[in-house]
Amino acid sequence: MLGLASDKAWALVRLQLDRLFRRDLEENTRYALLETQGFSVEHTSSGVLVRNGQVTLFCRRFSSDLSVFKQIFADDEFADLLALLRQRHVDVRYIVDAGGNIGAAAVRFRQEFPAARIISIEPDAGNFRVMVRNARLNAVDAELLQRGVWRDLRRLYFDRSFRDRAAWSTTLSEHPISEDYVDSVRLADVVDQYALPSIDLLKIDIEGGERILFDGTGRGLEFLDITKAIAIEIHDEFAVRDTIVSALSQRGFELGISGEYVIGLNGNLV
Repeated sequence: MLGLASDKAWALVRLQLDRLFRRDLEENTRYALLETQGFSVEHTSSGVLVRNGQVTLFCRRFSSDLSVFKQIFADDEFADLLALLRQRHVDVRYIVDAGGNIGAAAVRFRQEFPAARIISIEPDAGNFRVMVRNARLNAVDAELLQRGVWRDLRRLYFDRSFRDRAAWSTTLSEHPISEDYVDSVRLADVVDQYALPSIDLLKIDIEGGERILFDGTGRGLEFLDITKAIAIEIHDEFAVRDTIVSALSQRGFELGISGEYVIGLNGNLV
């Protein structure tokens, strides 16, 4: 019996070692892929610094951070959006980044619009700390706000079971499903707090929170009336794509696609 127990224990150890080996292999493969695309990867005690001549981003190991970097910088996910803004000569002075994650989008927008004022909002404390670090690394003097974008003011609770359960998939709930919470902020309050005369570019990637903003009633969407351009990632698990597209179209937005984002220009303002 003792030998059998030892065999089972050793089998569990080998299984764990195998998982760790495969995790390291997958991570190193991602580093190698970025290096083939012209980025350098420098290891630190707490993560990696991914660089090219224009950007330096800190990414945590074994997290979704590298995937965020790849989407925004290696794959240039906002290329079509930014090309459209240039084509239509949109003067981008005020940017609101709802769902800032690790600050990659804010860094990308600063590259494209060096004089713009950027307000980036991220609810998760870990993501927020990395966003602050990346803003400093890239001299992005953005306004950084640790809140959850919602339709009204309330306490919101973290749900870390969404999609792949990684740092870029954290969603929020009005129900006390965890002890981890954050206070909400309305986009209308952001406009008032920072005295924004317009939102020239609004990015929304709030892991399903768009179902709350666009609930079909039209309430609380007045911020769209001063929004020139929008990029919103719609999470189809919540079946709100048609509702969102309809709400934007009714307010005069001409819609298209850029990467995973629905993008639009407000025909009443542009």
